[in-house]
Amino acid sequence: MIDKVGALILVDRKILLARPKNKNAFLIPGGKREGDESDEQTLRREIMEELGTEIITMKHYGTFQDEAVFGGMVKIAAYLCGVKGRMKPQSEIEEIRFFGKDELQKSSGEYIGSVMKNHILPKLIADGLL
Repeated sequence: MIDKVGALILVDRKILLARPKNKNAFLIPGGKREGDESDEQTLRREIMEELGTEIITMKHYGTFQDEAVFGGMVKIAAYLCGVKGRMKPQSEIEEIRFFGKDELQKSSGEYIGSVMKNHILPKLIADGLL
């Protein structure tokens, strides 16, 4: 089981997703813990590494589990995050993009991860956030 922490960054009823280098799927920014990091420490480090920006607000939204895009199973502790500064792809991230619900709902599942498609997206829509 891949255990990750992810940032749900919402702007104008769209969510920011990141595409890693040499991959074709967009994922929630974030990553795995290093050592005994807390969720907050992990997410702050990962967002700075991946997007070059700082988290200013963070609220647990849920923990979701499904098949990982690149194989195996993944569990993601997802946090609604507010960030400060301009976001731009860093490190292993090739591209970042905001997606609206219509575009995400039309995705075949190969374009976005199963956790997003099957769990997070329906909850964000039901909660009126997308």
